[in-house]
Amino acid sequence: MDLIDISKLQGWHDDQDEVAAVAAQQAYPLIAGALGATGQPGIGKGKRALLYEYLYKARGGTTPDAYNYRVQAIGDCVSFGMARALDILLAILCHEGQATWEQEFATEPIYALGRVEIGKGRLGNQDGCVGAWAAEAVKKYGTLLRKKYGNHDFTTYSGAKAKELGSPRKGLPDELEPEARLKPVGMISLVTTWEGRGDGVGSGYPETIASNCGFSQRRDAQGFLQRSGSWNHQMCVIATDDTGSRPGACIAQSWPRGWVSGPTRLNMPLDAFWADADVVEKYILRQQDSWAVSNLNGLAPNTPLLGDDLFN
Repeated sequence: MDLIDISKLQGWHDDQDEVAAVAAQQAYPLIAGALGATGQPGIGKGKRALLYEYLYKARGGTTPDAYNYRVQAIGDCVSFGMARALDILLAILCHEGQATWEQEFATEPIYALGRVEIGKGRLGNQDGCVGAWAAEAVKKYGTLLRKKYGNHDFTTYSGAKAKELGSPRKGLPDELEPEARLKPVGMISLVTTWEGRGDGVGSGYPETIASNCGFSQRRDAQGFLQRSGSWNHQMCVIATDDTGSRPGACIAQSWPRGWVSGPTRLNMPLDAFWADADVVEKYILRQQDSWAVSNLNGLAPNTPLLGDDLFN
C-alpha cells in the first residue's frame, strides 16, 4: 500500500528517437568512450563510492542532516534527477578545490530549458520531460543556482513556476540565458550497463537514471528496495557499491519525506534507497535514457579525476 500519492509525481517521457538524436551530438555518446579517453575504464569494479558524502561535506556536515532534501510538487522529476546530479558534481569539485559551495541548483530552469529550448514544446501542457532533453539543456544552455537573478527569484522551489516556465510558449527568459551559460556541464554520456555505471560513479560522474521501473516502499534489512510496479520517473545515482555479495546502486528520490521506510546503511540520505545491480542494469539502464554528467563550468573532458581518493 502506498504511503503517499505518487501518481502525479512521475514525469519521465520515454522517447528513444530523441535520446538517439541527443546522443549523436556528443563527443562521447556512451560513458565507456568518455572513460576510455580519460584512462578510467574499469575503475569502479569491486569498489565502493559514496558520492553523497561529498555533498554532506560541501554543505558543512558529515551525516544525512547535511543533505539538501528536494521534494517535487508536479511531474518535473527529470529536472530533480538532473539537479541532484549537479549538486553532487559541484560537491566533488569543492572537494578538489576547484569550486566553492554556494547554493543547490534550481530545478525550474532545467525543466524549462529541457521542455522548451530542447524539446520545442512538443509535450504541450502535460507535465514531464525526456531525460536526454534535460541532459542536453544543461550542456548547451547551462544552469542556474537556487538564488535570485534580478527580478527572477529561484530561492525557493515552486511547482507552479516550473509549470509556467515549462509551458510550450515560455521557456527560460532570454535575459537569464547569459547567466546560465556561466555554469554549463562540459560532458554528458549515456550509461547503459552496470559496468559503465560503476565506472562513471567511480570516476566522480553522478548519473541520472530514467525508466518505468518501480520499487516497493519498504527497505529491507540491507537498505534495498525490491522491484515492484511501474514508475515513469527520473532519479539520480548518488553512490555505488560493487563490493561484497550484493552489489548495488544508491538512488536519490525527490518525493515527500515518508514515501519510504525501513533500515538505512552506509550513512545514506533518508530519502534514498539501494537497488540491486541486476535490477539497475536490466530494468533501468537498458531503457537507455540514463546520463552521466561531468566537467561543470565547461572543464575539459580530461580534467583530473579523484581516483582512489573517491572510494570509501
